[in-house]
Amino acid sequence: MHIIRAVLILGLPTMAAAQVLTYPPTRVDTQTDTLHGVEIADPYRWLESAAAPDVRAWADAQNVLTRGELDRFERPRTAIRGRMEELFEGAITLAPRFAARSRFFLKREGPQAHPRLYVQTGVEEEPKLLLDPAALSDDSSATLSWWTPSPDGAFLLYGVAPHERSADGLTTLRLRDVAKPGDTALEIPRVLAGSVAWAPDSAGFYYARRPDAPAEPASSPVPPFELLYHRFGTAVADDPRIEIPRADAALGVRLRLSTDTRQVFVTLIDSAADNRVYLRTSPTEFKPLFDSPGARVRADADADGLFILSDHASPRFSVYRTAVDKLARDDWQAIVPQQSGVIEEFALVAGHVAVNVLEDGYSRVRLIPRSGGEPIEIELPGMGGVTGLTSAAGGGTLHFQFETFFVPPVVYTYDVEKRELKEAARSTAKVEPADYVAKQVWFQSTGEARVPMFVLHRTDVERNGENPTVLTGFGALGRSQRPRFEPLLMPWLDAGGVYAIAAVRGGGDFGRQWHLDGRMTHKTNTFDDFAAAAEKLIADRYTRAERLGFYGLGHGGVAGGALIVRRPELFRAILCESALFDLIRYHRFAPGGLARGDYGTAEDASQFKTLSAWSPLQHVRRGPRYPAVLILSGAPHDAPGSLHARKMAAALQAASPGDRPVLLQTAPGVGMGAGGPLPALLDAAVDRWTFFFWQLGMLE
Repeated sequence: MHIIRAVLILGLPTMAAAQVLTYPPTRVDTQTDTLHGVEIADPYRWLESAAAPDVRAWADAQNVLTRGELDRFERPRTAIRGRMEELFEGAITLAPRFAARSRFFLKREGPQAHPRLYVQTGVEEEPKLLLDPAALSDDSSATLSWWTPSPDGAFLLYGVAPHERSADGLTTLRLRDVAKPGDTALEIPRVLAGSVAWAPDSAGFYYARRPDAPAEPASSPVPPFELLYHRFGTAVADDPRIEIPRADAALGVRLRLSTDTRQVFVTLIDSAADNRVYLRTSPTEFKPLFDSPGARVRADADADGLFILSDHASPRFSVYRTAVDKLARDDWQAIVPQQSGVIEEFALVAGHVAVNVLEDGYSRVRLIPRSGGEPIEIELPGMGGVTGLTSAAGGGTLHFQFETFFVPPVVYTYDVEKRELKEAARSTAKVEPADYVAKQVWFQSTGEARVPMFVLHRTDVERNGENPTVLTGFGALGRSQRPRFEPLLMPWLDAGGVYAIAAVRGGGDFGRQWHLDGRMTHKTNTFDDFAAAAEKLIADRYTRAERLGFYGLGHGGVAGGALIVRRPELFRAILCESALFDLIRYHRFAPGGLARGDYGTAEDASQFKTLSAWSPLQHVRRGPRYPAVLILSGAPHDAPGSLHARKMAAALQAASPGDRPVLLQTAPGVGMGAGGPLPALLDAAVDRWTFFFWQLGMLE
């Protein structure tokens, strides 16, 4: 018997007994707004003022209440954490990046706080530790947000973020000489994560920076970013700005150096469905490669020219080629036609275009000869997910990372000439894949949509309608769900729980239209799909409503908020993490970002009508029996995302005075993803599972 099952079954008193909590007192104001002729009550507006002493005291009292409820389950919490620590005793190695003759990669060995960055020069050389993120702060809490080696492999640019503010996307840029210990004196604050690219000559770099924030960021609009170019030997204060048309209208920005290290691309993100790409023509000038609305575009280059991945004419993406001096759309030549699945990424290798295709929930890797000929299908070791498709400039080997729900990441190399797949680095974890099942089921939703869902559980779980089950998904920004190994999930499965991942509309699992069908005026399709997924789990006798929970992170948490107020009868417990709940006012605060392109804003009359029909905060009412709710916000009290958590918790506590708790916790480590320090990630995961074990009857 597994240790977690033993703890839950042997000798534990019943701890899920009904009780009525006494919540911290919450002031109710008479604040109202009139938008487009409609009066909107906002009685908890005062909770937006993060710096106010009464708001801080209220939030602290909520944390005390939540900690008291979760911490009383000492034995199961200890067992859950012990299992997760056991899973991190192995080694995790991630896909490499290349610069000149050097190979850079992240690796975590045992319970290290963070993966460490290594560099290897030549296949015969031993990897050398280049950067240990644990050394970036006195308490090992700072995170390595991004990193990029120079084209000549001599230097490393990287971004560090304080643990408590790592979710806001702002980092401090630092520079390290690969051949020397420690950093140089260069340091630039407020650099956007993922928005740095080296100049081809390794003598400078491009970066996007947000100007200094106003004194009260929680009540200020998103400040614009500025694109700059820094050349070594000059003062940062003198860095010239890169002027690109309508850059101030973009919601985000990405910079990239091409595979051959000769081209620099700037991508301005107008929404999750639209972006523009510009090509460097001189150190401070860029010209448009693609600047039309209504498409997503990514670009790369090698000696054969520019290669463009786009869904402008094919909703599941195609790859095109053109010359550097022929950027007009009519000059693009289709190299990789639209596939039966969605092309998620591509790489340039040995006269081929390698594509990573998501097809019915699983990854496939194909090599398409640029000169024509039959595609080469790389035979993967199973049904799983592929990421990190890459190759070295001028090389003949493709590199990528493969994983399944129960097999940790394995880095593979594929020799194009020999057509030979080899294992380069295998991660390890104490998981026996044969003990678990990952089944894909399909269900019907509104509008005759057919939606897939992965259902995970131990092999000995029976479909008897009694299994504690957690449903999750994302359903936004065109992002797809694919199999990936998640060690933090295993304690739930080991205890007999079921975990279901639905690829709902709003994601990118079936291409552009799947995303469009779950955004703006069609956003409620996302919520309908999740509700249909819940009904499918109940109909197939995996569980029943009293044992069904929902977990939503980020935009998945937005869906969780909508499910609380739209379909409360389907769920016993809902956990929302780092989510937006006030969709009428969210655009007034950072971070708005890509959410504006998926949801719209209340400033527009027609978009206001759509948002007011489903915004979770505005639809909390007395009367319905809402699920038990845990709302987690991972940033400090003054972070914009935490105001949504405070307002939604206050509204639900006022509307739900019964025996199903509504709990709020604001703490570092929530919403961190894989980039956070391991102790904080484990703390947050223990809290999540404690809530679901408690509310879904695992502790009875």
